[in-house]
Amino acid sequence: MSERRRWERYQIAYPLEASGEDSGSSLILQDVSLGGISFNAPESLQNKEKINLKLFLKKKMFLFTAKIVHFSGKENKFIRVGAMFLNAQEEFSGILAEEVEDIRQHIKECNLYHNREINFETAAENYLKGLPPSE
Repeated sequence: MSERRRWERYQIAYPLEASGEDSGSSLILQDVSLGGISFNAPESLQNKEKINLKLFLKKKMFLFTAKIVHFSGKENKFIRVGAMFLNAQEEFSGILAEEVEDIRQHIKECNLYHNREINFETAAENYLKGLPPSE
């Protein structure tokens, strides 16, 4: 099976909320790219075609309208949702790229200066918590 994705995905646990009529829905971010997002959401979302999202990067919050492109897996009362951004802003791609670079730098510092190897997901968690590479 060939890869259909156009953008690299990043496993960064940014805070994610539904906005508008879906406010209050619990969403658990799995990964994010320049073109879309994957998250766990309540089963009730299966009846939706589009969703409004608030994505809180470290440096700024963004509002998106996203088209749901697939549902998969079910764990407890949550389903895995893949959604494509319909209104991705140029500013979002710039800030996401900056934050990904900051996380990659965090990984390099851990590996080189602290003789400690960490993966992208752990480095992203540390970055969001504001922890220095030595933590």
